[in-house]
Amino acid sequence: MFGYITVNKDELKIKDYRKYEAYYCGVCHSLGRNYGAFGQMTLTYDMTFLAILLSSLYEDRTAAVLHRCVPHPVKKHEAIYNEYTDYAAAVNVMLSYYKLRDDWQDERSIKANMFSSIIKSAFNKAKGLYPRQAGAIEEYIKAQKHCENSGVTSPDEAAAPTGEMLASVFDFKQDEWQDNLRRMGFFLGKFIYIMDAFDDVKKDIKKNNYNPLIQYADEENFNSRVKEMLVMLAAESSKAFEALPVLDNADILRNIIYSGIWCRYNAICSGQKENKER
Repeated sequence: MFGYITVNKDELKIKDYRKYEAYYCGVCHSLGRNYGAFGQMTLTYDMTFLAILLSSLYEDRTAAVLHRCVPHPVKKHEAIYNEYTDYAAAVNVMLSYYKLRDDWQDERSIKANMFSSIIKSAFNKAKGLYPRQAGAIEEYIKAQKHCENSGVTSPDEAAAPTGEMLASVFDFKQDEWQDNLRRMGFFLGKFIYIMDAFDDVKKDIKKNNYNPLIQYADEENFNSRVKEMLVMLAAESSKAFEALPVLDNADILRNIIYSGIWCRYNAICSGQKENKER
């Protein structure tokens, strides 16, 4: 749905990148096995991160399985799938469905309406398995719409619904790790919202769309202002992560938390620099 929570491949060891790809393929396999080919079309890297985090926290020892699939029909490749890739797949479907319905209601997107109808049965299945999380995602969509309709100017307030939603999603088992998982998800969710707003600000200005960062867009230090927001949110999320007893895949998770989530910000700023130099 978002696509910002991914690895920085250049800073990751080859063996760790292969492990990351195995989890990514595992989430894809879980989508296909549980929700069909159309479910696989909702796949994002964000939920791969969640699958790795939960698998590592709860020390799941599921071994990688070699198999072929549509994207890799010739050579077998590794895929890791377990209850956490199944959970990540279900969340992925629910997030995609609600976002598609929201796009249909807001923009009358025929494409969004058609695809949401196609995956509705997959959504109903996922919702039946995880009704609490489905409710949290639905509330997030409503709260976000309220911010847009009310013209909320505070970026922090506008980002809160995304944070609350991801806090509920990260809190899979509601056990002794609940507080730190929720805190991690909350601040990471707000980070995602601000990053997405930063990514879309030029487009939203042209289309006259709601975006709480537009009020700062003409400032000379706009990029620095946004970075300060993002640094604070990333720091709080990483602090909560470091409080969790995660040993397995720690290098992969830290690569994402401390480096991967900044890849899009750097790309946006680099693109702006290139445009100025032309």
